[in-house]
Amino acid sequence: MLRRFLSIANYPPSPVDMHVTKLEKSDIPKVIGLTQTLGLCVWTASSLAYELTRADSIMLKLCDDDNSLIGFAAGRTVDPEEHVVELFNIGVERGKQGSGSGQMLLENFLKACKSIGTRRILLEVRVSNSRAISFYKRNGFIKLGLRPGFYSDPPEDGFTMELKPK
Repeated sequence: MLRRFLSIANYPPSPVDMHVTKLEKSDIPKVIGLTQTLGLCVWTASSLAYELTRADSIMLKLCDDDNSLIGFAAGRTVDPEEHVVELFNIGVERGKQGSGSGQMLLENFLKACKSIGTRRILLEVRVSNSRAISFYKRNGFIKLGLRPGFYSDPPEDGFTMELKPK
């Protein structure tokens, strides 16, 4: 009985069992699969490879203790003069969600933004994605506006959200 309790108590893994590093070219197939599974904007292999070559991109991966990719964040400086970064995607495998892993990934993304002097971070999120909207609000993002028809497959409006790092 104790063994069963311990196995339940340790699932899902705590963020301590995870680490964030830079995304690598060898991670591209896993990221593409994750975007499809989670219903995120799907990247092509060539667009991900291109982002990895850009000096203004922030491409991170979240790995478990086996060094398997379980999440990623992708963004880029979109206005260097105003120090604005856009977070294009952030996603974590469904089975790992709710364990603090998304928080860990976002915090590392925000640290990377801070290290380059970012003044604003922008993102879009589906209006129906209340879980993500709540997550971003807990992390200080505010809604800026509505982008009608921003998403396709399925068609949906998107909220634009902003964070001004401190």
